[in-house]
Amino acid sequence: MIAWGTRMHVVNLGHTEIHVCSNCRQERRFDLVLVYKRWFLYWLFSFITCRKYRMVCEVCRRGWELRREKVEPYVSEVHIPFMHRYGLASLAVALAALYAMSSLAGR
Repeated sequence: MIAWGTRMHVVNLGHTEIHVCSNCRQERRFDLVLVYKRWFLYWLFSFITCRKYRMVCEVCRRGWELRREKVEPYVSEVHIPFMHRYGLASLAVALAALYAMSSLAGR
């Protein structure tokens, strides 16, 4: 059986500003969050299919989406685990290495 699918992840990048929340109708602190979606194979080998930055209210979690090219210069480090980003590429490299070793052993 082959296990594959997609999953959304939310990474809180910290408090940024105080705004009046349109949902709560009060002044609230807003968090900058990274929302990304990954496609996976056996829950280990994956790659990122979608990445969005959002500004969300710390209470109700409602907010608005920010343009990626405006936010990324100010974010020092994106906190996406290595295997979420490059897991499928790691599988390809491992399979290529196994193939190369088996070819050399067959000589």
